[in-house]
Amino acid sequence: MFKKLASVFGLWIILASVFATTVLAFPILTPNIIQSITLTAEPNSTPQTFEPAAEQVLKTTVVFDNTLAAQLANSTGYVKVKHGNTVIKTLATWTNANPPNVPDWNGKDIDVDAEDFCGDSGAICPSGNYKVEVEVEYTDVNNNTPYDVESSDFKIYPPAINITNLVVSPNSFNPLSQPPTTADISFTTSADGFITVEIFGGLDGLTLKNTLINNKNLTAGAHSKTDEAALAWNGKDSAVPAVILP
Repeated sequence: MFKKLASVFGLWIILASVFATTVLAFPILTPNIIQSITLTAEPNSTPQTFEPAAEQVLKTTVVFDNTLAAQLANSTGYVKVKHGNTVIKTLATWTNANPPNVPDWNGKDIDVDAEDFCGDSGAICPSGNYKVEVEVEYTDVNNNTPYDVESSDFKIYPPAINITNLVVSPNSFNPLSQPPTTADISFTTSADGFITVEIFGGLDGLTLKNTLINNKNLTAGAHSKTDEAALAWNGKDSAVPAVILP
C-alpha cells in the first residue's frame, strides 16, 4: 500500500509541476510599436484633397520602432483603407514576416465587400472622410503578444464636375393624363462623379419633394431616361404612397 500511495503522490507532484510551468499568452496593447503613418496624395496635393478623379494616388509610409526589428521580422499585421468601420481596400497583409512596403492606392481598386458602398471596382469611392489603419503584433520571449493599432485620416475630395445641357421636357405636363406622361430630365456631366438629382416644390419652391438619383456614380457624358430610368419623373413625391405634386 505504501508503494501505491507513493506512486500516486509522485503522479500528483509531476502533474503539479507541469501545471506550474504552463504560461498563458496575453495580448498586450503596446503603443508606439507603430511610430508614424504618413499619407501623401500625388501629384501636387495633400491627403486632405485627394482626388482619384484627377488620377492622383495615395502613398502610405509606415514607420515602426526600429529597436524591435528582431521581433517585427516575425510579426503579423495589415494595412487597410477604411470608411468608418467598413474596409474599403486591404493594401497589405503579412504573417510571421517583416512588414512590407505599402502599395499606392488609386481610390478605385476596392475589396469585393466594399462594392455596396463604392460601386463596382474601378468606380471612384464617394467623397468624404477615410482613414488608413495599421495593425501589427508579434510574440515576445514571455509568449505574450504585444500589438499596436494606429490610423491616419484623409479625405477623398469630390472632382470638379460641370453640369451642362440641363433640359426638362416638357416643362409642364399633366401626370393624370392618359396615357400617363412624364417630365424627362437630361443633362451632360464633364467628368465621372457622384450625382444627385432632386425635385423641389412647395410655396417657396425650396422644399425637397423627391430624390430621383441619390449620390450615384455616373460616367462623364450625356444622361437621360435612356440610361437612367429615374430621370423620367412621374410628377409624384417620395411619400408612401406617393402623391402627385400640385
